[in-house]
Amino acid sequence: MKRVIKLFVFCTLFFSSLTIIAQNSCGTVKDYDGNTYKTVQIGRQCWMAENLRTIHYANGDAIGAGDIATYSSSSPYCYKFKNLKGLLYNWPAVMNYQASSLKNPSGVQGVCPDGWHVPSYTEWQSLIMYIGDQSPYFCDREYWTAKSLASKTGWEKSDKPCAVGNNQSKNNATGFNAYPTGYCYFTGLSVSWEDEKYGAYFWTSTKSNEKEDFAYTFWLSHKRPDEKFYGYYKSAGLSVRCVRD
Repeated sequence: MKRVIKLFVFCTLFFSSLTIIAQNSCGTVKDYDGNTYKTVQIGRQCWMAENLRTIHYANGDAIGAGDIATYSSSSPYCYKFKNLKGLLYNWPAVMNYQASSLKNPSGVQGVCPDGWHVPSYTEWQSLIMYIGDQSPYFCDREYWTAKSLASKTGWEKSDKPCAVGNNQSKNNATGFNAYPTGYCYFTGLSVSWEDEKYGAYFWTSTKSNEKEDFAYTFWLSHKRPDEKFYGYYKSAGLSVRCVRD
């Protein structure tokens, strides 16, 4: 009888562990260049757990790339930087000439591999709403969720309670692993890279109502306990995370 009970407990724990793994993994995804990305399931969404680093669209078309080049805010472009976790892309490159979308799902494949798409403002909001409802994912207050998305390393330190840069070993409860790569912009003569270690910036597929040349970004800061959305220049270079269709 004891053996039966032990076997039952073992099987229960074993299959429970498989369920947990299944709920938190969506396998891997490969882009046109052959880069393979880890993924993570958060709620009903499957996200890349690494920043995109392709220099081609899924159909093989090349994206302009380099550190310094002839610049046009309307041309698709990605920026290479030494030691950067992934590449930085301007919004035209991210969208690949597709129209802005606020839908869930966005329907914008853009720069993402086949079967994946650029998340809209609404999809990012869905992510935040989900993790804000899960007590293991927020710090002190339900809307203080930035730590659960941020990587455990690379951030500037902060003394503010529940900030991303405070007690970084407690970061990344979701497995999203947002790394503080910063962003870049064109100064007129060269491309300038800013905010490394201080912030993680991600594009959405949604244009901003503030200005015609703005699109919404999703931002984590080393000194904040919460995430933020704001409009920024489409010409700037930001990180990209794709979500599965």
